[in-house]
Amino acid sequence: MKSPWYTLVKKEWRTFVDHPTAYVLLVVFLAANFFFFFHTALLNGEASMRPLFDLLPWFLMFFVPAVTMRAVAEEEKEGTWELLTTQPVRLGEILGAKILGCWLFVASAILLTFPAVIGIARGGALDLGVVFGQYLGALSMAAGLTAVGVFASAVTKHQVIAFIVGIGVAFFLVIAGFPVVTLSLPYPLNVGFQHLSILTHFQNMARGVLDVRDLVYFVSLIAVFAFATYLLLERKRVPRTSASYLRLKVGTAIVVALAIAINLTGGFIPGRFDFTDAKIYTLTDATKQTVAHLPDVVTLTLYVSQKLPAQVALTARDVRDLLNDYERAGWNALRVEVTTLDGSEAAAQRAQEAGIAPVRFNVIQQDAYQVQQGFLGLTISYLDQHEVIPFIQQTGDLEYQITRTIHRLTTADRKTVAFLQGHGEKSLYQDLGALQQELSKQYTVEPLTLSDTSTTIPDDVDVVVIVGATQTLSDADKIALEAFLSRGGSLFLAASAVTVEPTTFQAFATQSNAGAIAQALGVTINSDLVMDYQSNERVSFGGGFVSFILPYPLWPRALAVAEQELLGNLTSIALPWTSSLALAASDDTRTIKPLFTTTPYASVQSGGAYVLDPQKLPQPVDDQFRTLPLAALVEGTLVSGGVQGRAIVVGSAEFLGGQFVQNDPQGVAFVLNSIDWLAQDASLAGLRARQVQQRNLLYQSDVERQIVKYVNFVGVPFVIALGGMLHLFRRRQKTRRIYTSSYEN
Repeated sequence: MKSPWYTLVKKEWRTFVDHPTAYVLLVVFLAANFFFFFHTALLNGEASMRPLFDLLPWFLMFFVPAVTMRAVAEEEKEGTWELLTTQPVRLGEILGAKILGCWLFVASAILLTFPAVIGIARGGALDLGVVFGQYLGALSMAAGLTAVGVFASAVTKHQVIAFIVGIGVAFFLVIAGFPVVTLSLPYPLNVGFQHLSILTHFQNMARGVLDVRDLVYFVSLIAVFAFATYLLLERKRVPRTSASYLRLKVGTAIVVALAIAINLTGGFIPGRFDFTDAKIYTLTDATKQTVAHLPDVVTLTLYVSQKLPAQVALTARDVRDLLNDYERAGWNALRVEVTTLDGSEAAAQRAQEAGIAPVRFNVIQQDAYQVQQGFLGLTISYLDQHEVIPFIQQTGDLEYQITRTIHRLTTADRKTVAFLQGHGEKSLYQDLGALQQELSKQYTVEPLTLSDTSTTIPDDVDVVVIVGATQTLSDADKIALEAFLSRGGSLFLAASAVTVEPTTFQAFATQSNAGAIAQALGVTINSDLVMDYQSNERVSFGGGFVSFILPYPLWPRALAVAEQELLGNLTSIALPWTSSLALAASDDTRTIKPLFTTTPYASVQSGGAYVLDPQKLPQPVDDQFRTLPLAALVEGTLVSGGVQGRAIVVGSAEFLGGQFVQNDPQGVAFVLNSIDWLAQDASLAGLRARQVQQRNLLYQSDVERQIVKYVNFVGVPFVIALGGMLHLFRRRQKTRRIYTSSYEN
């Protein structure tokens, strides 16, 4: 015998699948989601479902109330509610079945967007852990909004009013954490509203992380509105002065109070599960190894203001979680201290003496913008050494900053990286300023100038870097570099065989023999410019009132070779105006491997006649397409008779220029990882690139892109509509059948 619970849930489900309005809602919901998603995803060229789930809360804010508005209101209006409550089932079972039935329909609508995942996966490698978190967050949010919608349906007998009430409550829950709301509220109301916002918890889960606090929030939200709905329905059945109703009121008030208290003060609740492929929200093995073998005690001291704006308060929560992970990984060798500042001048002075700078925030008080001062910084202490992170703006690279600092403080000797100058190379302090600043946090970085009187490279130099040499190296310079490599030194060489003048769209052969150094290592920098017609950057051209964005094949987005560990989590980098490489075969003395390549849809311009104008580029020819190496490593005996060494060669130097570094930080991450590998200190390579990787969306052809788009945008809604019409047609045919008894008189 089937349970009453199953029968009730089935009844609610049938109210949707047997009604044409449900199919209309599904078709509109799916078509709108697919339209906006593919418009953004294909334009950005990133293999991610983020555009879909960024808009999903706003669609659900209207979709869920439209689904739930009939749940109770229609039954009360048509008089079937009294009949239902007279059946041998409890009111709680009826209410639970209605919430579950409505949620199953909403969940079905969300899961019907999964064909978009399949379509995107055809063009790129999705992070399936993030996708899982996004769907889990969406289903959890849908459950909370469903409870809200059923509550709104119980408030009134009119479906339209129930729809408006549901949208109103859902809208409040979504925008409660927006700056326009939190900035206008005093502390601690601003932080409270941030914690009560459904969008805050959904976005946390959509990162690919299941935090127990977010799970507690959604369970609390469902419980609060389920109890409130039960109270409304019970009020219609029993006198308001009865003891049972009074007990129910008190119980509902307690549930609401507990739910609010737990969510506002539940920072102590432990438990976090990281579903991302690279475990980017979990301490890396590099960090665990670093803090597990500390020679002495390291102290991390967090200075945090008691009254922080809501958005910064969330960052502070994530910082505390990360520091707790450090403390667990470091055992007794790493201590974490938290200093809470109460806003007094003495507390501010104490923080500033430790090197923590105050940061000013805008708040709205008395209908005017005012400035509030706060602290959120970290000090890292080891013996008599003291390093400071003055203000923690975001936690994306915080683990790298902390681990890198601990590594530097606890390592006795710092290796030296020298940048060759004097041959037209990019200036260390001007052109390569961002790279120099990052390297200086871990290495001794200095310029290297060779002359007729100084033809040797100092013994303390571990890595020589040559970026964009445009003039000829003298024989003495080449002898000095050869001697350096012979003794086991390492080389990073970034040089193109073609020099480009971007302001005039002119290109000419580089007047430098730096390529001869690479050739001696088994890597030839070809005299050409690479064009990748499948994986490239979009560039803005024109100026003034007229500008346009075009894909620019001469700025290929090079794809990482998966098996190279030194790349860490990097998947691609942009290499503007790069030359291709020709790699010699590996032998017993040295190994030569590609690091980055083009897609199979790449060709080159060569012969001295180079076309840079995006509107005049040569048309792609299929039989000229091939995969081209753009960066390579060499390991082994670099110079005959020498000791083992390492080298990396890149066919472009422009990717380290100022504008490219700002637009594509993956390039700097690649160089930093390369220097670590060349200095034989690659422990931080995987840690550095965790937050900057981009997964490219690359389809075999434009036809495939359009097929994926329209199969989802048109095909899926069409199948739903067709299936709904067939189901409703069959149901109508059944209702028209004449009943005949199976018993003969």
